[in-house]
Amino acid sequence: MQSKRGRAPIEESAERKCFLCGEPGEVHVHHIDLDDHNNTTDNLIDLCGSCRKAVNRAANMSRDELLSIRKEISEKVVRIST
Repeated sequence: MQSKRGRAPIEESAERKCFLCGEPGEVHVHHIDLDDHNNTTDNLIDLCGSCRKAVNRAANMSRDELLSIRKEISEKVVRIST
């Protein structure tokens, strides 16, 4: 679902978390390839407001770079929690 201005919707759910930092709560649906018309599931990720801003600033990040960042963050969270 998209808003009138073509922006991805903001959604809030206890089950939804930011793809990059893992924070639950309000998330924005982000198009990895920046094409608002490409709504395939492998092109959409949930981002919190902070991560969305950072990704939009670095719009040249590829899907592999996003996955790599997510992996790094996940590994740090595991190290901290153990």
